[in-house]
Amino acid sequence: MLKYLLMLIIPVMASWTSAPNYLLAISTNPSTGRDYFRYKTTDKLELHVDASRLWGGETEVDGVHQDDQSNQQKYMIGASYFVEPETQVLATFGQDISVENGFREGSRFNLRFLHVF
Repeated sequence: MLKYLLMLIIPVMASWTSAPNYLLAISTNPSTGRDYFRYKTTDKLELHVDASRLWGGETEVDGVHQDDQSNQQKYMIGASYFVEPETQVLATFGQDISVENGFREGSRFNLRFLHVF
């Protein structure tokens, strides 16, 4: 039985578009990192903590850096409970810790009901 789950997820996404036949060439390079901890207290109840960071994405137009790199850090805490073997209730609270060059999310509360059939 898996009681603890600790994950460190660091996918690096690189996407760019180069348009030599057009007036402007635009490129970006965003990256993301995430830490996730889940603790299964009983067969029905799990607690979790999540911290993530998204950075990068500075645009370059015709070879000129725009100095608009995004840097966002956030956390989320929550719990999930299986009311029945096929029905789960999940509640999560989170908010941004810091945001540079992006949209700031003050607080978030998600409530999800899942029924597997």
